[in-house]
Amino acid sequence: MRLTIRSGPGNTLIFLQNELQRLSLLVDKVLKLSMFEKQEIELKTETLNLLGVVTEVVDSLKLQLEKNHATVSVTHEGDLTHTGETGYIY
Repeated sequence: MRLTIRSGPGNTLIFLQNELQRLSLLVDKVLKLSMFEKQEIELKTETLNLLGVVTEVVDSLKLQLEKNHATVSVTHEGDLTHTGETGYIY
């Protein structure tokens, strides 16, 4: 799968805000993983359509993309399913 994002100038602050949020989510996931390794939580797995996840994310960013004159192009080949714990996919 390839995700291409093109954007206009002046979106550095938005990019940094998004990266900070992503970093915060990653830290939270590391803490949850640590709890899992200590067997304090149980993971619930399910099969996900990753194309659906990507489409959902792109749709949620639609207003920001339009505001910044950005476009997103998603291309894929083959099966895009994954079995795992959904909290670690999004």
